Amino acid sequence: MNFISMCSGIEAASVAFNPLRWEAVAYSEIEPFPCAVLKHHYPDVPNHGDITKFDWAVYRGKVDMVCAGFPCQAFSIAGLRDSLEDDRGNLSLIGIKAIKSIRPKWVLLEQVPGVFSADGNPFGCILAGLSGADAPLMPGTRDGKWAKSGVVSAANKEGYGLAWRVLDAQYFGVPQRRRRIFVVGHIGDWRPPVAVLFEPKGVCRDFAEGQEKGTAVAALTATSVGTCGADNNQAQAGHIIVMAHGQGNAEIIIGKSPVLSCNHEAPIIYENHGQDNRIKEVNVSPQINAKAGTGGGNLPLVQAWKQRPEGDVIQSEVAYNISTTQNASAGNTGKIMVNNSIRRLTPIETERLQGFPDFYTKISVKVLKRKPRTKHFAKYPDLYQGNPDGTWTKFYGDGPRYKAIGNSWAVPCAAWIGRRIQQFEDSQS
Repeated sequence: MNFISMCSGIEAASVAFNPLRWEAVAYSEIEPFPCAVLKHHYPDVPNHGDITKFDWAVYRGKVDMVCAGFPCQAFSIAGLRDSLEDDRGNLSLIGIKAIKSIRPKWVLLEQVPGVFSADGNPFGCILAGLSGADAPLMPGTRDGKWAKSGVVSAANKEGYGLAWRVLDAQYFGVPQRRRRIFVVGHIGDWRPPVAVLFEPKGVCRDFAEGQEKGTAVAALTATSVGTCGADNNQAQAGHIIVMAHGQGNAEIIIGKSPVLSCNHEAPIIYENHGQDNRIKEVNVSPQINAKAGTGGGNLPLVQAWKQRPEGDVIQSEVAYNISTTQNASAGNTGKIMVNNSIRRLTPIETERLQGFPDFYTKISVKVLKRKPRTKHFAKYPDLYQGNPDGTWTKFYGDGPRYKAIGNSWAVPCAAWIGRRIQQFEDSQS
């Protein structure tokens, strides 16, 4: 099979589909850093840039699949949520017109769950545009909300049969809670998408109803983002993850990384270095105890975690104010007492959290003829590398890498869908 990737980013689709030997025909990306990544890894695949300024009909009848991750900021709860009033949100509808001008057999879209509830019913508009319906589709549930999975039949011979499902990357082999909607379409028929996205009862991957909260996920490496098991009020030494949100909140997660965002900065993590492989007793503020469902005072940190409601957040001072000598009773509230260190996730760790190969986004900006003697080199020596011929390579900084990786798909989710599509195709031959 071959495919076109729109709003390509750093091209998770190509990484996911490479084991299947699918070939990319064209990309569409405008951001400078992702474009540099595409040029570095896929120099022979044309990048047509802005999808609104290219005549996609030239590919009509020549492509098996179009996949797209249209900008999510217009629908994300972390954004302004201007929905289809935002140019980025409206790009989804423009992209659908481009897809229908190509008329591939398969369509694969990815979007944040916020599109379910954004103003203007954008999800219904997207489904209608692909299926060929005359008006936006509406949720078929009693509460008027979009279900986490569903099926839509093609409205006409030009439309696509569709299925959608929310998948969480943590159940596909990476220690990151990342829920995304995946929409699979097939020209004229809803049954192939259903065969791809839905599994027999008992092997569902998007929810873990029987999994105990806090169950550890397999470690990436022994020295990278690792696991934290929970046993009563104790936890194994390892990496204790704290997500620092851009809006001033932090979320404690056991055994999983923070959810990667499109911010330029990496999330903050705590690392426990307890000698006896146990987390020390810690003091937390009454405010935190109240949200954790406890009564205040000192308590083991893991106990607070286990009592904290799923998805609850605490104020960001917890992520920044750390003390090993003071305690809440002395008036120093909002501080975690634990034998640990604090640092940010490295670019390579964020690559692994999304399922990319190591150093996938370590891209050179240019090659210098001699060793640089600049303030930038003195401040960021790791962004330069000496070469045997005496030249020096300058690499992009961490900020663009964090942003591009956070904006990308989780590769294992896309790879699973790709394998399911291939299995269906093989079953029809």
